[in-house]
Amino acid sequence: MDACRRLDMLHIEENICEVHESSLSSPTASPTEREILAEYGDLFEGLGLLEGDVHLETDPAVPLPVQMPLRRLPVGVRDKVAIELQTMEAQGIIMPVTDLSAWVSALLVVAKPDGKIRICIDPKHLNKALKRAHFCMPINR
Repeated sequence: MDACRRLDMLHIEENICEVHESSLSSPTASPTEREILAEYGDLFEGLGLLEGDVHLETDPAVPLPVQMPLRRLPVGVRDKVAIELQTMEAQGIIMPVTDLSAWVSALLVVAKPDGKIRICIDPKHLNKALKRAHFCMPINR
């Protein structure tokens, strides 16, 4: 919050935080969404699929892998979930697992405001067991 206040992106009035649009004529003005999309539009396209394999390392201090039980889906959502899973598989977002896995996260289905559904997982136990990789961010001076 301090950084936002120093950059004049946030104003506190009566202990309520509000974001104010900066005027474009100001030399310190923040770029608008339209300007960012015009310059970096390619970064916001696609599904965010990264090339290569991802290797996640678990902490050996965590006693055992957790296999969460399946959550029951309401009958009215089952067809939507099946269609969404087939679509995600066709787009290469997910793939079927044919072998046993030590870690199993529960499937979550969230309703979007437009009536569609969002497929998620609950990685609560896995997050506790993952070792975090440390990457130093380069600093331009």
